[in-house]
Amino acid sequence: MSVYELKPDLLLAITFEGEQLFVQPTNGPKLLLHAESERTFFLSEIDAQIRFEKDENGKFTRCILHQNGEDQPAERQE
Repeated sequence: MSVYELKPDLLLAITFEGEQLFVQPTNGPKLLLHAESERTFFLSEIDAQIRFEKDENGKFTRCILHQNGEDQPAERQE
């Protein structure tokens, strides 16, 4: 599981179950992420996309939640 902090009180937990990727916001339901590309995913339940970003070493360090016309960065927590 990887956790990304969208806001101090809102975390996004990213998990793999088998070959499927899920996101679960704090106090929210677990939602299936559908791949658009290697790093960009969309949700079918709500109009939102998530793009994962890597650092120069190839490690995923943050994601960008695109929803309601806004990009909201979320830093990966260790």
